[in-house]
Amino acid sequence: MKKTRILVVDDEATARNGLAKLLQQEGYEVDMAADGVEALASVSDKPPGLIISDLKMPNMDGMELLKQLHEQGIEVPTIVATAFGEVSTAVAAMRAGAEDYLTKPIDFDALLLLVERTLAREEIKSEAENLRRQLRARDKEGLETLLGTSPAMQRVYQMVRQVAGARATVLITGESGTGKGE
Repeated sequence: MKKTRILVVDDEATARNGLAKLLQQEGYEVDMAADGVEALASVSDKPPGLIISDLKMPNMDGMELLKQLHEQGIEVPTIVATAFGEVSTAVAAMRAGAEDYLTKPIDFDALLLLVERTLAREEIKSEAENLRRQLRARDKEGLETLLGTSPAMQRVYQMVRQVAGARATVLITGESGTGKGE
């Protein structure tokens, strides 16, 4: 099974390469960026399934990266890494949209567990949205292609739903442009 692409963002090359190597050994595809600016470019080029980002970096730090992702409407779960003394900053990052945080030096077992949990949560969110979409389509019983939203058209849709189970043909008539068409 093909694993998720993860973007590792850290200005320290040894930390970045170490995390990448660990994640690759676990079967993940890994992209790397040295700061938030590179990360945004990478996300625009090929969106990852997860971002692991340091908070303190030159050019664009992890907090600004979170802000930019949010402003651009890019929804990628992000785990932030921070030094032990900066836990309050990590909490602020979570308020800004990060999924979770780790303290440095990073415990690899804790990281892998967090990655798996975060990806599992994302999969559940995606599945729930897919089920919601299916329920909406089912509950409309084939009316999702009709366009009208006026109260009058809503009453027509309600009547159509009431007779939908019967073996009857329903003809909706009206002037052109009133929202009765597909």
